[in-house]
Amino acid sequence: MSRTRITSVSTVGLAIAGLLLAGCSAENGSSAEATPELDPDDPVAIEVLQSAGGQFESLLLGIEQGFFAEEGLDLNVTVGTGNPATIAPQLVSGQIQFAQIDAASPIAAVSQGIPISLVSVIQNDDPEVTPSAGLLVPPGSDVTSVADLEGKTIATGQLAGLPVVSTNLALTAAGVPLDSIEWVQLTPDALPDAATSGQADAILTYASFFAGARESGFTFLEETSTSATLPEVTQVAWGASDAYLEENPEVVAAFIRATDRANEYANENPDEVRRIDREQTELPDDYIESREIQPFGGSFHVDVMQQLADAMLDQGFSDEAVDVADDLLWSEADQD
Repeated sequence: MSRTRITSVSTVGLAIAGLLLAGCSAENGSSAEATPELDPDDPVAIEVLQSAGGQFESLLLGIEQGFFAEEGLDLNVTVGTGNPATIAPQLVSGQIQFAQIDAASPIAAVSQGIPISLVSVIQNDDPEVTPSAGLLVPPGSDVTSVADLEGKTIATGQLAGLPVVSTNLALTAAGVPLDSIEWVQLTPDALPDAATSGQADAILTYASFFAGARESGFTFLEETSTSATLPEVTQVAWGASDAYLEENPEVVAAFIRATDRANEYANENPDEVRRIDREQTELPDDYIESREIQPFGGSFHVDVMQQLADAMLDQGFSDEAVDVADDLLWSEADQD
């Protein structure tokens, strides 16, 4: 029988970017159901890269529930390094077959001619869920709106990615020249002190860091959230190389069927999601217990994904224009 090997699935540290970013309801399904099935007694071995941040709970629950084994897949799961720029080369080289990847880095990769595609959604933004990431200003700040940030310093954990693109969109909408902003990269736990000490005027943060800062009196500039700038944008998805998708349709179909079942199971069993959080992260237990769990799965919303791609080009995060429908999304991906 097939078995699943998990490599380096040890405690994931507090770098759990986007763990609480809102997602849309799961509506899974694809042409994978019409593809011939694999033999569970003669499983296909595949290498899978797990996110070093968040949104991995449904994957691990699907492994525990045997969904991948039942589809004839023998997974070897490795936890990523936390650097999304390294994922596309691993997919193209064949080192891994499927990877949990943020929405922004594949756009940058495709703009450079790297042949990868997004296959299915892990989580989307959901405007109906309270944001848990965005721009915060410290108590007593004279910054009361995004428009007040001109000439200011923003500290954050990463200088690229969806949260930065979203913040830049909010700045532009408020008439703030992007070249007037100084960005400073710090570790997530150092961000609040940087703001209260005057090293930064605002901080861009997420998850428990975001919640802790708000509890200590920081003010959330809500117009910087993805729900305000790019509602329903895909935040994390499964990616694969174009060559692998073309050459292994039966494996791809089996993988999608298994991940669809895993997403459904996670959505129906929030206590199990919290258990995975406790086992695989160092987030505070009270935070895990009280946080809103964003739904897993869903469709790619092409229009908003195109807005993201266009914004990345405008902001200098990608080299060339990317047509999301033609260049980024797998032809059989669930999209609307």
